Amino acid sequence: MARARPWRRADTVAVIAVVALAALVRLPRLSDPQSLVFDETYYAKDACIYVHGPAALCGIDSEQTQVHPPLGKWLIAAGIRVFGYNALGWRAAPALAGLVTVALLYVL
Repeated sequence: MARARPWRRADTVAVIAVVALAALVRLPRLSDPQSLVFDETYYAKDACIYVHGPAALCGIDSEQTQVHPPLGKWLIAAGIRVFGYNALGWRAAPALAGLVTVALLYVL
């Protein structure tokens, strides 16, 4: 059985470079377009309910996608809590999760 090689400084530099490149591709214009697109129509509104409760702000009275596990919606809700119920708010946490996934993929 082959032994795993030790983590080196070059690995640290490489993972930082790859995550920085991924951030450069993902983060500029994160809040464009300003409107809900694709599945944000459902998940951003559900996450808004998690943060603000059923209200006119969210545009719905109850959760729309009850068949899906709530972890993703809770992550989106965290972004909404920090940045508000806007395009940046409902996209920030998924973008951050994507960057963490890039780093994890490098490690694996």
